[in-house]
Amino acid sequence: MSADPYSLGGTFAGRLRGRGQPEGGVDARLSANPGGLQADVHGQISSLPFGGMKLRRDDAGALICTSGGLSVSCLDPEFERALEAAGGNDLNDQLSRLVGQKASSPWQHRITCSVSLLAFLAFLYFIPAMMRGCTAEVVEEVPFSVDVQLGEFANDQIDADSRVVVDEEVVDAIQQMVNRLSPHVVLADFPDRKVHFKLRIVESEMVNAYALPGGFITVYTGLIEKASSPEQVAGVLAHEIAHVTERHGLKRVLDNVGRQVAVAIVLGDISGAEMAAVEVFTMAAGNSYGRGQETDADVEGVRLMIDADLDPTAMAGFFELLRDEYGDVPDNLNWLSTHPTHGDRIANIRDLARDAETERGDREWIPLALDWDAVQAALRE
Repeated sequence: MSADPYSLGGTFAGRLRGRGQPEGGVDARLSANPGGLQADVHGQISSLPFGGMKLRRDDAGALICTSGGLSVSCLDPEFERALEAAGGNDLNDQLSRLVGQKASSPWQHRITCSVSLLAFLAFLYFIPAMMRGCTAEVVEEVPFSVDVQLGEFANDQIDADSRVVVDEEVVDAIQQMVNRLSPHVVLADFPDRKVHFKLRIVESEMVNAYALPGGFITVYTGLIEKASSPEQVAGVLAHEIAHVTERHGLKRVLDNVGRQVAVAIVLGDISGAEMAAVEVFTMAAGNSYGRGQETDADVEGVRLMIDADLDPTAMAGFFELLRDEYGDVPDNLNWLSTHPTHGDRIANIRDLARDAETERGDREWIPLALDWDAVQAALRE
């Protein structure tokens, strides 16, 4: 700082930016006078009036004054005192708000940035463990639109080369089951949100069905051919729909993708998660859900059947059929390998159904109005 007879506190080293100045600004000597600030650049004076002047600090702690299309910045703490003496009432409120925003030196700023970066890297490093420990809590913060986006992308990739059944009698029969169940769906985390299910039937000998996040349902013809009643297929669909409503697919993605992708999903960006989701959901089509999720889906599936007035013991009947015909899980039914055992699953479903019948009293189940023999025959034509 040096003495200046025309300023209220001398002159200060700073920079001038704005109208008529080079990009990045130029070095200037700054001074505060009763009418405003002056910036001297090699003898050429630029004035910044106090009227309408805006004050702020940058990340390095420099005081920045903007007025008349120009701005000056200065790190010297004495500059603020000179500005206060010269600006008076015009700047008092803004200067008061700046109190406590202590100017920091460049090296202090670099330390702050370094600490912030280390904290962020630590967050990325530990987020997989955090996700595994609190996936349910994390999923609650992710909008259901993410489920729909991931499910739609995966649906376009999985079974993309398979032949889709278009026979109206077959499609209408399975759609009737979905329509019967869907009014009773309750979406975890968003109970007021409606789920719009999209159905396709794919030719395959696999006795299987799966539902991707967002409500994309695929049924294999092997399931339709093997089931002895439409309610058995409806029971399988109720189980798969439960995976959607409990958001098990999204939880599987969060458990399996890398930490950067997991962070992006939480923030609503799925661009880096799409192919990872296809891999996870391809396994889900072969069914890689954990036993806990499968049991939860059975329980919720039974509830859906009950609320839809469909006999939930049909679910147990389907697994009894598989157990009687195949015994333990064979290779062509390996999608059941991570499920609870047939015996446990059947017993659990029958217990739930027994409790429901006690509550219902004499109220009877309402079967699906379908000619199941005709539907199965249509597949063979």
